[in-house]
Amino acid sequence: MTYPPGPHYGAPQQEPVGGQSQWWETPDQRGGPGSWEPQQQWAAAPPPPPPRGGKTKWILASLATIAVIMLTAIVTVVAVRSDHGEVGNGAPEGSGPELASANDTGPITIITDEPTCGAWSKVSDEYYQIAVSVKFDDRDPAIPQSSWTAGQRDMYETIKKALTHQVEQTTKLVPQTPHRAVRVLYQQFIAYAQTYIDRLPSYVDDDDNLVRASNAASTAVGHLCSAITRRSAQAVAPLTTAVDQPTNTHEEEGSSSPTKMITKSGSVCSEWNQASKKFDAAAESWRAIDNKIPAKDWTPEQKSIEEAIGPVMATYADELERLGRQSANASLEDIATLAAVYRRAFVAVIPTYISNDAYLQLTAVQLARMVNAACKSPS
Repeated sequence: MTYPPGPHYGAPQQEPVGGQSQWWETPDQRGGPGSWEPQQQWAAAPPPPPPRGGKTKWILASLATIAVIMLTAIVTVVAVRSDHGEVGNGAPEGSGPELASANDTGPITIITDEPTCGAWSKVSDEYYQIAVSVKFDDRDPAIPQSSWTAGQRDMYETIKKALTHQVEQTTKLVPQTPHRAVRVLYQQFIAYAQTYIDRLPSYVDDDDNLVRASNAASTAVGHLCSAITRRSAQAVAPLTTAVDQPTNTHEEEGSSSPTKMITKSGSVCSEWNQASKKFDAAAESWRAIDNKIPAKDWTPEQKSIEEAIGPVMATYADELERLGRQSANASLEDIATLAAVYRRAFVAVIPTYISNDAYLQLTAVQLARMVNAACKSPS
C-alpha cells in the first residue's frame, strides 16, 4: 500500500471497519521517522470474567479478609510514623505523590505490562474527539496568530482547553506508571503540549513542531499499549537482547512541571535527522508492503524485501541508541534507547510476522518522530 502525506497534527483518524473490531485495533500503515500516519489508539482489554461457582458465603468471607488486611496496613503506617513527620518509607509528608517508577533505574526493556494504559486511552480519546469536532487536522499551521480568522481563533481556543485538560490528566499518570520510560514519555508530552499552549497567544508556524512532538509522545504510548494488549510485546520480550545501563541521570524525576528534553539543537539533532532520512530512503520498498499480510502469506519478492530490511533496521537502532547515550541527556537517552529496543524487537519477529507485531515498529517510529520534532523546536 502507499502512504499519502499525513495530517499536520496527527490526531487519530477513524477508518471504516467491519464486524466488532475497533478502528484503532488494526495497524494499517508502516510509516517512517520522517512521515506521519494516523494515530492508533490503544484498545482497552476486556475485564477478567467473574469467578465461576462463587457462593455468597465465600464472597462475604473474602470481603472480611480484605477489610482486615486494609486495617492492618493502616495501623502499620501509623505505627511507623516518626516524630519528624515521615512515614516508614522515609518520604516527608507533603512531598507529593511517590513515583511508582522510582526504583526503575536499570536498562530499558520491552514493556509487557503497563497499568496506566487504560487511563491513557480515555485521556487521549477525549482530546481526539474534540480535535475531530473542530477539524483541527484541516488547519494550515503556517498561518500565524496575527492572521487568524474569528473561526480559527475559536478552533485554537477549543484545542487549548482540550489540550490543557489532557495535560492535567496526564500529570496524574506520571507517578503511577512503574516504568521510567513511560514516565519520561508522559513528562515530555506534558512539557511540549504545555509549551504549545503557552505559545498560542503569539503562535507562529515554527510552534507547530511543539504539538508534533507532544503528539508523537502521545501516539508512542498508544502504540506501546497496543503492543501489550495485542500480546506482541509479551511474545517478543524474551527474545530481545538486553541493553546497557543508562549513562545519564534524571534530574527532575517527579517534577509536576517537566521541561522540554531538547533546548538546544546541536550535533545529536543533526545526526538524528540524517539517520532518519537514510533509513526512510532505505525502507521505501518495505513500507510499500501491506503490513496486514502475515509472513506465511508473503510472496517471494515480499519475503526478500522483509529479510533485507532486518539488518537495515538493526543498524538504524544501533545509531539511535548511540546518539541517545552520547547526548548527556537522560530523557533523550531513554527515548532513543526505547526506540532502539522496539525496533530490534520488530526485527526479531520478522520471520514469523503477524499484523499485531506492527505495533512494535510503530512505537519505534513515533519515538523517532518525537525526537525529530523536538529538535525543530528547541527554543
